[in-house]
Amino acid sequence: MYADFFAHPDLFVKVSEAKDPRERMISATKYYLSTFHTARKGTIAKKPYNPILGETFQCYWDLPKELHSAAPPNEGNLSSSGPAPWASYNAVSFVAEQVSHHPPISGFYAECPCKKMYCNGYIYTKSRFLGLSLGVHNIGQVRLHLLEHDDEEYVVTLPSAYGRSILTVPWIELGGKCTINCEKTGYYANIEFHCKPFYGGKKHRLTGEVL
Repeated sequence: MYADFFAHPDLFVKVSEAKDPRERMISATKYYLSTFHTARKGTIAKKPYNPILGETFQCYWDLPKELHSAAPPNEGNLSSSGPAPWASYNAVSFVAEQVSHHPPISGFYAECPCKKMYCNGYIYTKSRFLGLSLGVHNIGQVRLHLLEHDDEEYVVTLPSAYGRSILTVPWIELGGKCTINCEKTGYYANIEFHCKPFYGGKKHRLTGEVL
């Protein structure tokens, strides 16, 4: 599931490529919103994959050629270490591990050597029964580090998820207020995922601002 956060690696690395702190925050916000785009095909909610304690998952995404950088002479074409040592220098590599079963806690780490940036986070969930819905609150945070910009750190929180109409045709929506904060530059973003009202209204709405 959390590997889907990096399904748009081009947007991930563009955060570091922006020269201005404000533009980097805007790029970080664009990337953040893109992490919720990848999903299963179809509108019907399904049970997510449930890893066992200690299980790990590794993968990588190659960057488009226009975003490639020349590898240092001592690096070669492949990363010598990192989450996926078989990945190329111009790739985003990822590893996740289930570090606790009760409560279910997942930790993950991703990096892009050619852009000198990495991301780590931990997330665990708390569920609530809401009558005709089920709420899952994501507790934890994600930290994005940009080493090329004096190790700027972006601290990100995540929305809750709700399974609606669980007695008929279930569907999922996100809800809650989230933030992206960079203490070093002073910029931050506020994003709110709006739940559909019981009567009327539209699904999958959000509002946000960069300050």
